[in-house]
Amino acid sequence: MVGEREDGDNEVHGSVLVRTAGGQRDDDAEVIADGSTVSTGEAGSCAEQDAIVQETPLPRGPMATVIALQLAEAWNIVMLFPFVVFMVQEELGVESENMVGVYAGLIGCVWSLGQFVSATMWGYASDTFGRRPVLLFGTFGASCAALVFGTSKSVLQAALSRFVGGVLNGNIAVLKSVIGDVTDATNQARGFSLMSLMWGFGAVLAPALGGMLARPADNELVSKILPPSLVSSGGLLVRFPYLLPCILQFVVGLIGFTVCALCLPETRWKNHPTNTRAAAAEDHGTHTRDDEVGSVMMEDLENNTPSEGSWGGSDDEEDAVDRRRKRGVQAEDEEESVFSNAQAMASTIVYGLVAFTWVINDEVFPLFCASDERHGGMDF
Repeated sequence: MVGEREDGDNEVHGSVLVRTAGGQRDDDAEVIADGSTVSTGEAGSCAEQDAIVQETPLPRGPMATVIALQLAEAWNIVMLFPFVVFMVQEELGVESENMVGVYAGLIGCVWSLGQFVSATMWGYASDTFGRRPVLLFGTFGASCAALVFGTSKSVLQAALSRFVGGVLNGNIAVLKSVIGDVTDATNQARGFSLMSLMWGFGAVLAPALGGMLARPADNELVSKILPPSLVSSGGLLVRFPYLLPCILQFVVGLIGFTVCALCLPETRWKNHPTNTRAAAAEDHGTHTRDDEVGSVMMEDLENNTPSEGSWGGSDDEEDAVDRRRKRGVQAEDEEESVFSNAQAMASTIVYGLVAFTWVINDEVFPLFCASDERHGGMDF
């Protein structure tokens, strides 16, 4: 037996700790967890079972992809906020000051509107064809839409390019599915926290660089770095003064596309009855009988539902395997609509309200700064 340590009434074996009722030891039964055999009290006589499971390391390739694409996603949504007001006034032909805010808000929101319209479609596509092709297509499509937006000369072109970019890009939902595929109960929170971290980083960096690179011909620092032919009279960045930040958006998306192509294996597992590492291993050809038995024991420990009888005999192990398979069948039979899940709907509503207030601030604040003092703005 490897890694055994006795501490008072508890026994720690590898990554699992089990405390028997009344602190009494019983070495007659065995518990199989994560493929290793450990000695504990008889499971049927235990009044209390506590499990301490080591955190599973996050897979580097999928998480690198999540980081790169989430950064690109933040770039897609918030990059234009610092300059969209000036773009509407100077390039898109809106002369009425009273309508600048309307069109700026319209252009800012249609990307998210496109994602909202197509989210269910891309989610279904990722379940049918796989996460990887959907992420690659969405990233490339959104990157190309950014270049079209940078060359816009009308409100219609600007709004359509943003809307099409949002429709083509279902990455937000699919990235969360990838995290769910490659994580378990021990590391899922850390995986989602990395996703939120990169969104926050992108939401800071993208508007800062977007505002800095807009109208490069009027920016002495930027114009000195660029070739004179681009910022001189009649140059590309003079004819399209808001193209440069969109080119940077395209580059960020292209980096994300490359990382996804090189580092992300397909994470959608076929016939995946339960979200356990044992089931995943089965689909990847590394599944063993001990994995199934260990999976059942870990589920029993996590749910505080001790299995009947001891875990030492082969008959009990066969029962464990049968029980795990039955759980998968029952889960499929009893699958309910997410709309009838009160906890899921409450979380979704709260998430939507937080996003609503966040977008209001990001959209309105640049407009407030750019508006004339006569209209209550800061006249920057």
